[in-house]
Amino acid sequence: MKGDFLSYLLEKGIEKLPRKTKRVMELTMQGLKPADIATETGLNVQTIMNQKAAGLKVLRSFMLARNV
Repeated sequence: MKGDFLSYLLEKGIEKLPRKTKRVMELTMQGLKPADIATETGLNVQTIMNQKAAGLKVLRSFMLARNV
């Protein structure tokens, strides 16, 4: 039950991310590595790492605001 709630919140948080960051986070959640995401999206690996870091920062804040 708690896992379902956390998954729900995570999905809601990802929905609020900017388009590129959202795509990177979705592909990360599917288990792709940064190099694979770079190939998939046509972005540089460093850009993927930056987008992932930015997404995690926003998601952390989103979850903390909900006391999770």
